[in-house]
Amino acid sequence: MDDLPRTVPKSDLKATGHKRRRGRQARLVQGYLERKRRKLIDSRFALIEQVLPHNKGVYALYKGDNLYYLGIAKHNLVGRVRNHLGDKHRHKWDNFSLYVCKSVKTIAALEKLFLRIAKPPGNGQIGRLKSPNLTDDLRRTLHSVSDEELLSRR
Repeated sequence: MDDLPRTVPKSDLKATGHKRRRGRQARLVQGYLERKRRKLIDSRFALIEQVLPHNKGVYALYKGDNLYYLGIAKHNLVGRVRNHLGDKHRHKWDNFSLYVCKSVKTIAALEKLFLRIAKPPGNGQIGRLKSPNLTDDLRRTLHSVSDEELLSRR
């Protein structure tokens, strides 16, 4: 068995009439702009809106190379970032990224996850997950394994 090829060459597939299957992957992000200067959203707002008209998605604000703030927009992604030019965050970021998503549920789930992972200083709260915290399960498993190890050494 070791001498069989792991993949079948395309030419062999065509001869047998079989098609090579490609893995299907859900497209979570429909489009994106990454690490654009804040000046761009102020000076070219209308042009950016033409490219991303009233899209929903996730956005990130950066101070230098560091993530400062993470947010979501359920209706107007570009407008939401533009609002941050005049709010309490106005002097705390200099670059932004936009990620367009189709589903509002996806957007909310992504925001919660990213907030928990990155903990950006501009966000006041951490995302709440509805999934169970597995720490207690891990602790019980570790204790039972340790107890078994102790008993087996006697």
